[in-house]
Amino acid sequence: MLWLGNIKGSPISVRLQNQKVQEVSGNLLFLKSSMTSDFSRFPRGLNEVPRWKATEFRLFLLYIGPIVLKDILNNECYLHFMCLHICFRILLVKNSSDELVGFVEKLLSYFVQKFGIIYGQKFMSHNVHGLLHIVDDYKQFGPLDELSSFPFENYMKSLKKMVRKHKKPLEQVIKRYQELLEFSNKPPISNLLPHNSIEYKKPHNNGPILGNVTSQFQIVIVNYDVKIKTNSITDCFIGFSKEGILHIYKVLNICCNHITGLNFFVAKEFNNIEPFYDKPINSLKLGVAYVSNLSENIVPITISHSFQKYIVFNFHNNKQIALPILHSLNN
Repeated sequence: MLWLGNIKGSPISVRLQNQKVQEVSGNLLFLKSSMTSDFSRFPRGLNEVPRWKATEFRLFLLYIGPIVLKDILNNECYLHFMCLHICFRILLVKNSSDELVGFVEKLLSYFVQKFGIIYGQKFMSHNVHGLLHIVDDYKQFGPLDELSSFPFENYMKSLKKMVRKHKKPLEQVIKRYQELLEFSNKPPISNLLPHNSIEYKKPHNNGPILGNVTSQFQIVIVNYDVKIKTNSITDCFIGFSKEGILHIYKVLNICCNHITGLNFFVAKEFNNIEPFYDKPINSLKLGVAYVSNLSENIVPITISHSFQKYIVFNFHNNKQIALPILHSLNN
């Protein structure tokens, strides 16, 4: 992070004063209480940046960076950061519209061009230049998570054990892997898991309910990945767009009627939904919003695969910022 001034030669014009650094660190720690179970690590202060893991930088870029840097960075640097944030939120979602993908292509070109102007040409690494080609990867392979190498990081130890000498390491790994497949009769995991799965857990009878229900649950798991929990203060938010209008809810109960086959959330809707940012794009187009004024009325929301799980950050001055959790958009 060139704003911190801990990288030799970073321009003085973009460096944050120590007071601002402390403020950002305090805000990062403040957001810990809003984190959902989808994240393996919680935010840490900027003093720990040298020890941040890749997943923490991802969390910062995609979720919490826009919140904690707002009104901290100067306008030029903040807008520049937001360009990268927006581009990756779009490129991590399946089937983003051609209009949005075209917008990302232009935005990344602007980001790379401005990077050298703001931070200096000497920091224009291959990684920065490579952003110009990342839209082509999206068009060819789909969401960036589907071509990410991070899932294989946990297997580095196993891969190293497959290499017995310096000569031809790749061939050795492939040979050992083929041997493992040969002696293992297990089918690929993807063949064992049915798609469009909805699983209900933790039955209870505490309500609230609407109409006739035969069962109530505290947890629903969609496609083995997206968990909505009414017994959690953070894992209970959902949202979706209907006729171009964004709706965001807090789920209070999960109800099923085994006779009619109707399963639904009992929820309260946020009455006020406003853009969190409007440059370089209106945040509502990405499902990101300020939310407030939770309704007193409860409504039923049919449980399907079309809803998105949300993370709602409680910030200072009673502000709440809602963002869709990206992997729930791809279910």
